[in-house]
Amino acid sequence: MIRTIYLLVIILIASFSALAQESNYSFKESFKVKEPFNLKIESNNSNIEVVGHDTNEVVVFYTITKKLENKSIKITKQELADLTKGHWKLAIQNKSNSLEIKVVNTRKDGFTKLEDQIDVHFKVYTPKNTNTQLISNDGNIKVTGLALNQKCITNDGDIYLTNLKGKIYANTMDGEILLSKVTGDLETIVDDGKVVYLSDSNGQ
Repeated sequence: MIRTIYLLVIILIASFSALAQESNYSFKESFKVKEPFNLKIESNNSNIEVVGHDTNEVVVFYTITKKLENKSIKITKQELADLTKGHWKLAIQNKSNSLEIKVVNTRKDGFTKLEDQIDVHFKVYTPKNTNTQLISNDGNIKVTGLALNQKCITNDGDIYLTNLKGKIYANTMDGEILLSKVTGDLETIVDDGKVVYLSDSNGQ
């Protein structure tokens, strides 16, 4: 019994330590969820990272950057909505067993000047029993430590897959797919790039 409690404490400390290391972000949201969980993120110009952890909570760290400056800015969710009004908006739908985040284009005509362009990037901690669907038009995708089905698509970016089990689909038009400790039903598609199997990966 004491050993079991000790192991649980170690797991919780490790999880909280990982979250505590997140400092370079703009704002965050937390959701209590049930497993198996479904996570969907869809955006045009975003880096997306998803990490499995041992709690029934999803924590989303949003990093907002100005394209020209390429560094994060401190901003609230409401301030972001005001700043990007007429350009794009965050559309979020959450239930006990699912979370969907979309960056929706709201511009009716014209284009956004480069100096006014704002991007949002995501880092998400989620239970290990999570299915994902991650789509970015221009950005990297990283998925680590999940046990269910993962679908990762980017037109221009790399895909990093580490310590995964389940049915996995990865597709990049211009980039590399890097794999480490990936087991299960794996399908990779690369138009202009390559698939790199690192140590202990499926197929090695």
